[in-house]
Amino acid sequence: MIVLLLTLKSFAVREAIRILEQQGLVEARPKNGTYVASINWDEVCDSLYTRMALEELAVRQAIERLTAQQWDDICRQLQRLLEGMREAITKNDSIAATELDLEWHTLLIDAAQNRYLSRIWRISGLPFLVWSPERELYPFTPERWAVFYQRHEELLAGLRGRNPDQCAQVVRTHILSKLSDINERLA
Repeated sequence: MIVLLLTLKSFAVREAIRILEQQGLVEARPKNGTYVASINWDEVCDSLYTRMALEELAVRQAIERLTAQQWDDICRQLQRLLEGMREAITKNDSIAATELDLEWHTLLIDAAQNRYLSRIWRISGLPFLVWSPERELYPFTPERWAVFYQRHEELLAGLRGRNPDQCAQVVRTHILSKLSDINERLA
């Protein structure tokens, strides 16, 4: 019985490491060990283009599938998250602000009511790519986080219009601004 439990625990740990490796969060080096992966900015940029496509699709499908009332409810939830971001920034809590950012974008994905899209979002590790580069890109300074907050305010303002093309464009602009930040950092 003990051997079986140890085997199951070993399997679970190996599976967890495999998933983290697929998501680019760890590197497994044969006969050397497993290490936390360093940020590969080319991969981060590629992931942001993928994320942009998924979020644009999500917003378009959400507008198509949700009633005006349901879309307004999503916007109210986004407003609450935005208020939480402001509070986190005021308290100098970059972790809470980043987690609220992750919750924000996951809410948009799930609003599409497309289970396959939601699964892709979670399985691919894209949510972690909202979180992990934030610490490198935006060291906690009031100026950097004011921009972070303002970008989400602008995104929400564009989403409230419920125009599919306009909403897709504000999502695109939001994510392209992060790509611009990466290019600025790398220059």
